[in-house]
Amino acid sequence: MRATLKTATCRDAIVRLIERTFAGVPDDRCWRETIVRCDVRREKARAAASAMHLSLRQFYRRRSEAFEALAAALEPLDAAPPAGESSQVLCARCRRELFGSDDDAATLVQPHRPDDPYELRPSC
Repeated sequence: MRATLKTATCRDAIVRLIERTFAGVPDDRCWRETIVRCDVRREKARAAASAMHLSLRQFYRRRSEAFEALAAALEPLDAAPPAGESSQVLCARCRRELFGSDDDAATLVQPHRPDDPYELRPSC
């Protein structure tokens, strides 16, 4: 995974995967925050839920959705070709490009969803 994501450490690879998976979609910000607060910053779930103005039950629902999205983003990494062959990796759920030749998160491609701008992951 470090080679595919071009990072020095496994922790950096995970942080980069989190940032790329949850970039650019409004609902993803909440999903990202649940993982960052508990798994990167090591906050307690109750404190994180309170800081996010969520009930503990809703916090765990969002956290579960976040891990589903992360798992879907990890799937293509196993099948990704070695560096130099092809750098395109798509989300297994929504087919959005997660890693391209350009590191800028603004270049991530969001699929066209006709007539429903609110149909976001995990329903993709």
